Amino acid sequence: MPYLPIDPQDIGRSYEAIIRINSQSGKGGVAYVMEQEFGFQLPRAMRVEFGKIINRIADERGQEISGRDIYKAFAREYLHRATPFELESFRADVTRKGSGKGKAVECAARLKINGEPREIGATGNGPINAFVQAIEKERLAQFELLSYAEHSLGSGDEAKAAAYIQIETPDGQKFFGAAVDTNTELASIKAVLSALNRSLQPHEAR
Repeated sequence: MPYLPIDPQDIGRSYEAIIRINSQSGKGGVAYVMEQEFGFQLPRAMRVEFGKIINRIADERGQEISGRDIYKAFAREYLHRATPFELESFRADVTRKGSGKGKAVECAARLKINGEPREIGATGNGPINAFVQAIEKERLAQFELLSYAEHSLGSGDEAKAAAYIQIETPDGQKFFGAAVDTNTELASIKAVLSALNRSLQPHEAR
């Protein structure tokens, strides 16, 4: 009798039941669970960073980690970072740089910084760049934006966007941030703050 591969969903099971993650698992296994179970397509460099976090958790527990536990760790480490910076509102408008100089984007954002409201704004070549310029203009933080990626989570009018941002701090450390929102622009801005918050607060692993 031949052994034929089947989709676990055909018999009412999920991939979580057959994919086991422990302290010896590679980054590919963690990334596979995040995509197959929850739809997150982590950038390659982020797979390394998050894989270390999961391996550390598995090592501390001394047992295998379920897909749901992996997602909880991801949400805690990336999606729910709100200290010291939290976004309350964001608006970006296209403006003209001047005669023959094309267009620029002017942003206005309202943040909570350790619970205190603060309004910032600046001009850049796009919404993300304008937001980064606003942060630097107000001397809230210094960092370089290294990469940006985004994709849709699901389909239809109510589908959310997942955004991933990687930054580098002046001392050369690199941090990813991630966020989810029904608005792609807001997801990217929140991802910037996620990365920035991770660079300023304790986190699971580097």
